[in-house]
Amino acid sequence: MTGKVTGTFAAGDATTKVGNLSFTNSGALTVGTVTSPTFSATGITSTGTVLVETLSGDLALTQNINTTNATASAVWLNAGKSTAVGTTTGGDILITGPPTITVGTGGTIRLMGGSVSGSTGLTALVGSGTGRFRYNSDESTTNYSLALSPNVINAIYREQPTATVDFDSTPYVITYGDSLPTFSYTQVSAVNGDEGLSGYATVIPTATYSTSNTIKCTSG
Repeated sequence: MTGKVTGTFAAGDATTKVGNLSFTNSGALTVGTVTSPTFSATGITSTGTVLVETLSGDLALTQNINTTNATASAVWLNAGKSTAVGTTTGGDILITGPPTITVGTGGTIRLMGGSVSGSTGLTALVGSGTGRFRYNSDESTTNYSLALSPNVINAIYREQPTATVDFDSTPYVITYGDSLPTFSYTQVSAVNGDEGLSGYATVIPTATYSTSNTIKCTSG
């Protein structure tokens, strides 16, 4: 279903769960509480896959999403689908509450948006330092190699962030996806608690893998 909702979207409840749900909104959207004389729902309660996306604009999540679906597409929220990978603008995931997202055993949860800084509440919801953040990717482009974790929330950003690394006491700035020189490092700053260079660059020989399995570095 594609439509234009000017405010809030909700579907199903504990008594009447919806099946597979696919809704694409042209502008910003909130998954929250909807009440009318003939309909009332809070969040999304489903037995099938849940896909909610905006073509452009933020996607705010203020209420719970629950499904018993246990597939790789169990829950998929996507803010700014029409925006190209690598672009930070166009729409972010905004978290308030915080809500809970639950799926069937083995199901995958994807929350996709533009920038790290613009996605308010998302780092806390996923868990800083958990290694469940991916970058420079969207619904059609996957620029990461480590599989997403099941039964927990995974955040995927269009942004291609940088990390500052102190190689041999000389600061270097690297971009997600770049190769690193074979220096040792003594300290690293990165987004989302990815201090092990999670998701940055490629493989350096004789080094150790980061949590996202996309870079190795020697320690100084």
